Amino acid sequence: MWRKASAVLIGTILAGGLIGWKSVETKISAPAGTSAAISRPASHQVRWSNGDFLDFVRRRNLEKVYPNPLAGKLADWTSGEITDALNASLTDPACILHNGAGEGLANFLLAEWMRRDFDAALAWFDQLEPRSVKSSLIQKIGNLWPADKSEEGLAFVRANLSLSSGSDQILVNILGSRARQGAGAVEDLLKIMREEKIHFDVSQPIDFPADFDFSALAESEEFQTLWDRQGCTMFMRGWFGQDKDAAYDWLLENHGVESLSSNMLMPPDGNYQGYFKWMGGRIESLDPARRVEYVDHNRQDWLKFPDRLPSLADNITDPVLLGELRTIGVQSLHGGNAVSVVPLLEGIDDPARRIEMLETTPPPDMDRTFLSRGFTSGDEALLRRALVEWNAAPERIEAIIARFKK
Repeated sequence: MWRKASAVLIGTILAGGLIGWKSVETKISAPAGTSAAISRPASHQVRWSNGDFLDFVRRRNLEKVYPNPLAGKLADWTSGEITDALNASLTDPACILHNGAGEGLANFLLAEWMRRDFDAALAWFDQLEPRSVKSSLIQKIGNLWPADKSEEGLAFVRANLSLSSGSDQILVNILGSRARQGAGAVEDLLKIMREEKIHFDVSQPIDFPADFDFSALAESEEFQTLWDRQGCTMFMRGWFGQDKDAAYDWLLENHGVESLSSNMLMPPDGNYQGYFKWMGGRIESLDPARRVEYVDHNRQDWLKFPDRLPSLADNITDPVLLGELRTIGVQSLHGGNAVSVVPLLEGIDDPARRIEMLETTPPPDMDRTFLSRGFTSGDEALLRRALVEWNAAPERIEAIIARFKK
């Protein structure tokens, strides 16, 4: 039976369980169509590690999974019914007000319509008024844009530049499509984007083919212009995934030591410890002056985030460079971080030398309020246990702990 009253349509969905859909359930199963590899552990009492969470997000992004929580409820609805409900949701207070019971409903209805009839949904979107309504939906349009309509996607972005940014997935699609055509096609796209001021900061990885010529793109005028606008990170990460040594060498030659950041060379496989170990070997191969420059450029970041230091040190043999990294690690103990610093010190063969560094290393020459969370009881317990294992005398242990608790 046709649902003629829009209010009834909205009410049907709200009564059917949308109210409170944002609340966190105690048990979550993987949506239909998602990979079992990204489902939550069977027991809801199992606590995810950081690695579990990052793996979930990475796989979800790569697999382009956008589960619709209303998909089951809408399965037997006609497209006309979905359209009527969508139109009604755009003016219903429960759907448009922040924290309303139906907040987000329009996005889910639009997602189902786009899945069934993309062209009809897009035509409906084009005629929407006012602009604020279109702005509220453009992110969903962009997220669900079909990969096989990338060129049409570019036209859509160009036609809707005045709306708030919602083109990330579309740009991911078009960049991937142009990359399969070669570096020249990507350069042409970069020119269009520069001339028309298309927002470029996409957050998802680009699907570069294995034989993409990053070096040719990097030498183009458009790439240099993009570098000046700080939009090259996604390309450098793609290059790093294909040939990390070539990407590293190009950065060093063209933009110096300061460009060798983990943000620019983020490992696409998420193996950050392996990345820092590899980077340690490359940094050791620099001439002495550039090593100093690299350490100075990264010093404050390492003081705040010393977790990367053990892996960096793992592939370094130069005693001067190792000493500098360990000094920074010990200084970071004023901000806590014992879980990273103890393994770093254990790379020193002589336990007496480890203890000596903890006693004599001067504090960092910076405002300590920028140092992580401070030296906690957990840091104290970990450091005490290590000092006992290293045969430090009780009075020396107390003096060392006192240094970092200040």
